[in-house]
Amino acid sequence: MFLTVLTYSLFISFSFGQLARISFSNQEINIYLYEFFLFFLTSSLLLRHRVKPLQESFEKLRIIYLFCLSLGLSYILGLPSFSPRENSIALLYLFRLILYFLFFFYVIYHLQGKTDFKNTLRQGLIIFILLTPVASIIQYFLYPNLRNLQYLGWDPHLYRLFGLFFDTSVAGAIYALLFLLIFLSGKKLMKNDILRNFLLVTFMIFSVLTYSRSLYLALPVVVSLYFIAKKQYVLPAVFFISFLIFISLSPKPFGEGVNLGRTFSIESRFNDYQLAFKLWKKNPLFGIGYNRIRYVKNELVNHAGASLHSSFLIVLVTGGMAGLILFLFALLKIASLSEYSHYAMVLLGLLSFADNILLHPFVLLLLFSTSAYSIIRPFGTSQ
Repeated sequence: MFLTVLTYSLFISFSFGQLARISFSNQEINIYLYEFFLFFLTSSLLLRHRVKPLQESFEKLRIIYLFCLSLGLSYILGLPSFSPRENSIALLYLFRLILYFLFFFYVIYHLQGKTDFKNTLRQGLIIFILLTPVASIIQYFLYPNLRNLQYLGWDPHLYRLFGLFFDTSVAGAIYALLFLLIFLSGKKLMKNDILRNFLLVTFMIFSVLTYSRSLYLALPVVVSLYFIAKKQYVLPAVFFISFLIFISLSPKPFGEGVNLGRTFSIESRFNDYQLAFKLWKKNPLFGIGYNRIRYVKNELVNHAGASLHSSFLIVLVTGGMAGLILFLFALLKIASLSEYSHYAMVLLGLLSFADNILLHPFVLLLLFSTSAYSIIRPFGTSQ
C-alpha cells in the first residue's frame, strides 16, 4: 500500500512540471516536488531488496555503471579547477543522475513477479497521461507565452504548446514518448479503444503545436521505422501525410516561434556547438566534470545556463571522449531492453542532437518509468 501511494504521488506531482520546482542559489540548484517521492520510492525499494537489484542490474547493464564511474572520475579530476561551492553544487547534480538510474534498476527488479506493482505503475502512468493533456490545453489557451518569465532565462514560446514543462522541446519529447507508449503498448496499457485512439491523435496534435522542427523530423521517422520493421510499407506514407496535414492546419499567428522558417534558433545552436567544442578541447579525454558547464559559461541567471543545445555535447564537455563513448553504449543497452525502449531511444537520440533532451530530469523519469513498464522479462527472470 505504501509503495502504491508513493507511485501515485510521484506521477501526480510529476504532472505539475515546472510549477512544482523549488530553486535555490539564484537557480543554480533546482529540485522538483516529484523528486522527493522518487527518492522515497527508491529508498523503500532499496530497504526491501538491499543490494540484490544492484548485483543483477550490474550483470545486465554494466555499461551504465561504467558511465557513472567515468562521470565520477571526471568530477574528481576537475576538483582543483573549481571552488568548493561550485564543486558541491556539481556533486548534487551527479547524485541526482545516479538517483534516477537507481530508480530504474530497483523498479525493474521489483517488477519480477509483482503483477500488483506492475498494475500500480501502469495506473500511475495513466494518471500522468490523462493529467498532461488537461494542463497542456489550459496552458495553450490561457497562458500562450512565457514573456513574463524571460528575466529568469525562459524563452517566451509565443503561441506554442509547452504545457507545464515551460519548454517546447522538452514538452514535445514527453508528448512523443507518451504517443509511442500508447501506440506500442496497445490494450496492455489501455483497454478502451476509443480513449486510446483519442489520446494518440491528441498527442500527435500536441507534438505539432510545439512547432519543434526536430520533433517534426524525429516522430515520423521513428513511426516509419516501426512500420518498415513490421513490413507494413504503406502505413509510413499514411502517417507522414497525416502529420503533414496536421502541420498545415495548425494555427500560425504572428510570432517568430511559430515560423517554421525561422533562422534564429539555428544560428543559436550553431554558436552553442562552437562553444561546446571550444570547451571540450580544454579537457578532451575526461572533460570538466558533470554540471560544471555553468561556471565556464558564466551564465548564472538562466535556467539553461548549465546546459548546451545537445545532450551529446553536454556529455562530451563534462565527461570527455571517454564519457561520451560510454554514454552511447549505455543508450544502446537501454534501447535493447524492449521494443518500446528501442524506438523511444531512437526518438530521444534524434531530438538530443538539437536540444538537451536525454539528460533532462523530466525526460529521464518518463523514459525510465515507461521502459521499466515495457520490459517483458525483468532481471532475474528466465530468458
